[in-house]
Amino acid sequence: MDNRYQLYVQHKNEAFTIKLLTENILIGRDAECDVRLSADAVLPRHARLFRDPFGRWVLETVRAEAVVYVNDIQGEAFSLRPGDRVRIGPFSLRLVREVERSIIPPPPRWPAGMIVDDDTPTLTHEPDTNPEFTIARFKKLDKITNSLANLTDVGDLYIEACRQLGRSHNTIALVVKVPKIDVPLKAGTKIIAHSRTADHSESVPPPNIHISRTVLEAVRSKKTAVSASAGAEHTDVRLSLTDDLAPRIVLAAPVAETRTGLDILYVDQPAYIAPVDALGFFSVVARMVNLTRKTLIMAEERTERRLLDHQIETAKQIQSNLTPKELDLFDNVEVALHYKPALWVGGDYCDLCVSSDNRLVFAVGDVTGKGLPAAMVMANLQAMLRSILQFNTNPQIVLGKINDMLSNTLLDAMFITLLLGFLNPENGELEYVNAGHELPLLISRSGSVRQLGAPVNCPLGIQKGAFEVQRYLMSRGEGLLLVSDGITESISASAELFGVQNLIKTVSAASRQHPRSLVDTVVGAASEFRGQMPQSDDITVLALKWI
Repeated sequence: MDNRYQLYVQHKNEAFTIKLLTENILIGRDAECDVRLSADAVLPRHARLFRDPFGRWVLETVRAEAVVYVNDIQGEAFSLRPGDRVRIGPFSLRLVREVERSIIPPPPRWPAGMIVDDDTPTLTHEPDTNPEFTIARFKKLDKITNSLANLTDVGDLYIEACRQLGRSHNTIALVVKVPKIDVPLKAGTKIIAHSRTADHSESVPPPNIHISRTVLEAVRSKKTAVSASAGAEHTDVRLSLTDDLAPRIVLAAPVAETRTGLDILYVDQPAYIAPVDALGFFSVVARMVNLTRKTLIMAEERTERRLLDHQIETAKQIQSNLTPKELDLFDNVEVALHYKPALWVGGDYCDLCVSSDNRLVFAVGDVTGKGLPAAMVMANLQAMLRSILQFNTNPQIVLGKINDMLSNTLLDAMFITLLLGFLNPENGELEYVNAGHELPLLISRSGSVRQLGAPVNCPLGIQKGAFEVQRYLMSRGEGLLLVSDGITESISASAELFGVQNLIKTVSAASRQHPRSLVDTVVGAASEFRGQMPQSDDITVLALKWI
């Protein structure tokens, strides 16, 4: 189902609707924003709206100071359902699904007139002189309505509709899928449901069913209900059934337009049981099938969405519990951390703890990939690291053991970059192993910034072997900044990368700030650089300062 969405915006007594033509929408006060909200309470670039890989619309703030409420709850990121109430400054916004273009017109007072086919004579249907339904018709319509209302699975809809319409003597009802108008009928026409199927799982119709190309082409081109008839004198005319010489009538109407084509409800019955209001009644039934289909699909989408949201939220809470909460492990080491996965859960890894020899242990890593698979590997990595640290505080041995275990468990093409460091808070001695991770930035007391160390080791999980340990003696007031590539590889709307040089420039301008402010500055700079583009990778920023 092709779900198109709009954003309904309301301010005081004014309201307007914006079609979401792209999947990356920037919201703010600037003229360059896709959704411009002119108010002092709205930042120049306030929030972005985008589709995640699960197909959900996600609303997230661009900067930490941006305020967004969804259903009266303030937060940084939300998965939006259609109808959720969003508040940004004085503006109210709602995500709404565009009303699907109706492909079934109101029931006609008379059928479509003439249908011509090369292999059939001209077939006509006289205008309906009595459009009002009889009591019998209303009873039959009520019965069909109740049968469709009891359905819980959209997969049963067409079968049930065919079963109800095919109850009359020598009548057959089908649902035929035809390709889009620019594709020949023969190339993609197929029967997807029919009333002569005893077993609903059977998809092959009986061999004596024939379908009129004339009727299908008329419905496909005009998107309207049509009728056609053939008398006994036209024995060569093939409508649906040819096992009977009695006059017959065919009724056909569109019931669903999909990305691949059009589903057509198609009924063939003896003409003597088709009353003068047959096409009008049939059009009402087709509309009912169309509306029932929409209702069932929306109900299934809501159920699947709630289940998906629940599972993702549970995984998010589990991963959040694994992220360090206690940062002030030593009085003379200031620490700040920002961790935000790209897909609610992710593969970035950050850890802080105190070793058995009373050193600050810190780690920042990145598992290849995103989402739940990377999050599972990340949780396994933390469990291995914490377990080994209880028995050994040599970073070379610790990473060697972890690498050996990962080499046997990681899937092909998966690996982990990791920087594991040990800082002695008494003398500033830093000992670390960098396994293919982004080089840390060293921030001097004067405010200068440079990369620390060299890329001398492979990432974890690629090959077995010893890791080289690097050392540095920190001075009082010096700091470290560690990031994952979610910062350096932030992508702008023009497909440029934020890069290491932009990171160094940003840190240099904020080098004298407290680690908390420094982390916020780095995260904000990367977000500003992305603009309307969503966060494409997990982001971790860890700042340490030895005071």
